[in-house]
Amino acid sequence: MNKLILAATLIAGVPLSFAEGLLENPVVDSTESGIGVISGWHCTATRIDIVIDGLSVGKAGSGTSRNDTTGICGRSDSGYSLLYNYNILSPGSHTISAYADGGVFETRQFNTVQSGGEEYLSGISKTAIISDFPSPGRIATLQWSQAKQSFVITGISAPAAVAGAAAN
Repeated sequence: MNKLILAATLIAGVPLSFAEGLLENPVVDSTESGIGVISGWHCTATRIDIVIDGLSVGKAGSGTSRNDTTGICGRSDSGYSLLYNYNILSPGSHTISAYADGGVFETRQFNTVQSGGEEYLSGISKTAIISDFPSPGRIATLQWSQAKQSFVITGISAPAAVAGAAAN
């Protein structure tokens, strides 16, 4: 029994450099909406499958260049990704699992919100202005993207000059 506890402790404490793969997106306990990417890397897999709430959502494309994994995997062609419409899920908590060649290598929880209030919102156009983003005094302009089913930043403007301010 003590050997089992020791083994579990050692495995839980294994540094990332010994990991074979990682599910990077969605992030643990994140909230997702719209059309996004499920992605990460795996050192040895020839096939990555993604399962959400016990149902397969597809095979991820794999073998993409990830120079940041060369030191971990000994090669850079370890990336994988799958485009996914998070809006098809009911709002709330979900479980995602990533499988490498048939064996699960990571499972986590994430949340969803339907960005347009439905699975695929069409025929809508909207621009929104967000003050003090990405820093105080700056203004971000957001535009609804039907293709992404979410808002995208289309501009960042510098703070407006204060009328009557003396030039330096």
